[in-house]
Amino acid sequence: MILGFTGNRFIDFKALKYVESEVIKIIKRYNPDKCISGMALGFDTIVAKSCIDLNIDLISAIPFIGQESVWNDTQKKIYDELLSKAKEKIIVSEGGYSVQKMYDRNIVRLLFILLF
Repeated sequence: MILGFTGNRFIDFKALKYVESEVIKIIKRYNPDKCISGMALGFDTIVAKSCIDLNIDLISAIPFIGQESVWNDTQKKIYDELLSKAKEKIIVSEGGYSVQKMYDRNIVRLLFILLF
């Protein structure tokens, strides 16, 4: 089973631990073989980290190479660490940023879950 998540990119810092604990509960409840994350800041990062912490294979659906280029150094470091631990990396689109590539990433994430 592949478990996919979607959520808000901007999470209130006060809610961070609560959201993380809920994600962990869901992962443990369904016990998937793999989880897929869109690797955006916020909820996607929490999902990726939780999967790695629980030894669930992480599939990273990356909208385009360099999505992290506008993030701060701390965010980039976390992103690079999570990517280094991902079992699979899917680069959805070539080239740089566009809003459409974020939507395309979400569609690929959904199709991957449905087809595999």
